[in-house]
Amino acid sequence: MIPRQVETMKRSGMQPVARRTSSGRIHSPTRERILELVGNADQGLALSAIAATTGLHENTVRAHLEALLEDGYLLRKAAEATGRGRPAWIWFPAETQESTYAALASVLAEQLVHSADDPRAASIAAGRRWGQSLGTGPEATHLPAQPAETQVLNSLEAMGFAPAVSEDHSITLNACPLIGAAEKNPGIVCNVHLGMVRGLLESAGTSSEGTELKPFASKHTCQLELPLSSQGQQ
Repeated sequence: MIPRQVETMKRSGMQPVARRTSSGRIHSPTRERILELVGNADQGLALSAIAATTGLHENTVRAHLEALLEDGYLLRKAAEATGRGRPAWIWFPAETQESTYAALASVLAEQLVHSADDPRAASIAAGRRWGQSLGTGPEATHLPAQPAETQVLNSLEAMGFAPAVSEDHSITLNACPLIGAAEKNPGIVCNVHLGMVRGLLESAGTSSEGTELKPFASKHTCQLELPLSSQGQQ
C-alpha cells in the first residue's frame, strides 16, 4: 500500500491494515517511515537521501531497506554510474510494479474460459484450494491466533490488495496485483480471488457463507463482504 492510499483512507474514516514482516511482526514506526518516504518519491530514493531525512545512520537504514526488499515491500535498481565504484541503489515501492505473474494469470484465465464447463464455479473452486493452502501453510502456523477477519486482511495486504476496513467492517480493496488479468477476465480472476478468501476463512475454522466480492465496485476499487462470524472467530 503506498502512502498516498493510506492518507486517502484516513480521510475517509477507513483504517489500513498494519503491515508486517515475513515473520509476522508488525512494522516498527521507523520501517513505516522509510516506506512512506520511498512511496512519496516519484523517482525513487537513494540510501543517503533516506538517511539524511530520517537522521538515522546509513548502516541502520541499509538494514531496514534490505529487510523491506526481502519481504517484498521495496524494489531497487542501480543508479547511473557517475565515476569509479559501484553505483548506488535507488529504492522504489514494490506496489508500483505489476506482478511478474500477471501475464501467466491472463493465459490461465483464458484457458479456463474455454475449457471449463462452468468457468465461474471452476474459478471459485481453484481459489478456495489456494486459500486453504495459504491458511494452513508453514508461515501461517507460526503466527499467533487471530480472528479470521484479521487473517484474511493480513493475507490480502501481503499479496498487494491494499485492504481498508470501514467502521461497518466492509472492506475496500484499493489495489490488485493482477489488475491486467482481472480487467481482461474479471469473471475468472475475480472469482479466483473470491474463492481464495473463502478458503482462508474455512482454514481459520469459520464458515465462508455470505462472503461476496464486488469487482470494480468503483472505478479503482473492489468491495469485499465477509460474514459476521469472521470478526471474532479465533
